[in-house]
Amino acid sequence: RWRRNHGRDHVLFADFPYIWESKPHGLRDLTGKFLPLTRNATLIGVEDTRLAGHRGSSAFVAVPYFQNASISESAAARDREFLVGLAATSVLRPYSTCETCDVGHVNNTLFRARIFDDLGSNCAEGECRVYDFSRIPGAGANRINISFYSSAGVDLDGVLQSAVFCPIPRGDSWTSKRFFGAILAGCIPVLLSDGMALPFAPAVEYRGAMLRIPEAQVMSPGFSLVAFLRSQSSRKIAAMQARLECIKDSIAFRPGCASSSGPGACRGSAMDFLVAGRG
Repeated sequence: RWRRNHGRDHVLFADFPYIWESKPHGLRDLTGKFLPLTRNATLIGVEDTRLAGHRGSSAFVAVPYFQNASISESAAARDREFLVGLAATSVLRPYSTCETCDVGHVNNTLFRARIFDDLGSNCAEGECRVYDFSRIPGAGANRINISFYSSAGVDLDGVLQSAVFCPIPRGDSWTSKRFFGAILAGCIPVLLSDGMALPFAPAVEYRGAMLRIPEAQVMSPGFSLVAFLRSQSSRKIAAMQARLECIKDSIAFRPGCASSSGPGACRGSAMDFLVAGRG
């Protein structure tokens, strides 16, 4: 059937199609010939960072990163000690996992440095909770080892749960798992990635639950992210926090929950949203 329709009637969970195609052992036959599995099918994944000429006739449905709601979730309107919370690294991988990120866009390493410099220079004492992983010995070799950060005294969920605003710069590609963690933690995402795909948009209305600042504006002389966030009114903040509560279920994965219509059912989840076809 695949040969008859060249995959056009198939749906594949592809995570990151660009990574699939960039690993020769993953999508090439024994002769080394490229197998265009991701060029024709409908793909479900976190993001599609392939250049337009590499997408063929494929369609793409963006879904959220897995973030365990039972661990990360917190009410948005709770008392929050800090204006800004960010736990990230200022030093990224030296190679790209994204075809579209480096085409005419801000250099990601310089962008991260600009954010950390702004927070370090403009946050008042006790106003921001910021960790730069590149300054923690051993963090480079343990960047995906969550338990390592706990042992180093960094409570990743606590950073999100204790701040009003959470900056979301792009990671090794346009997207970042931090975005979904912030929503669940009730921290207003401040999206600083020009190309991040928002899962299930436009069915999910993100606009009233987040701020989005173009990368070029962040890099412009005289702009301060800290000053911009301080300028947000308490009324606007309350409205965004209320909106966060409305969209949590559409991006949350809730392990152990029964179907939303069956016995033992709990609140909806991203999987319910996907299966219902609202993406």
